[in-house]
Amino acid sequence: MKSELLLMLLGAVLVLEGLAYFLAPERLKHFFRLVQTLDDRTLRIAGFCAAAIGLLIIYLMRDRICP
Repeated sequence: MKSELLLMLLGAVLVLEGLAYFLAPERLKHFFRLVQTLDDRTLRIAGFCAAAIGLLIIYLMRDRICP
């Protein structure tokens, strides 16, 4: 059960990633150019915040997904 859930989540991530490239490639290129201008500290803070929010969502939903 848990391996199937992991594969489903991986599939969902790939779908969301792919949609950005499919629906708005020019905006994505612009975003990447903007990211290149940011300093490492800002990128680390943004990455940490994204990871922390993701972990919080997983923590809050853990009993609903895998009872």
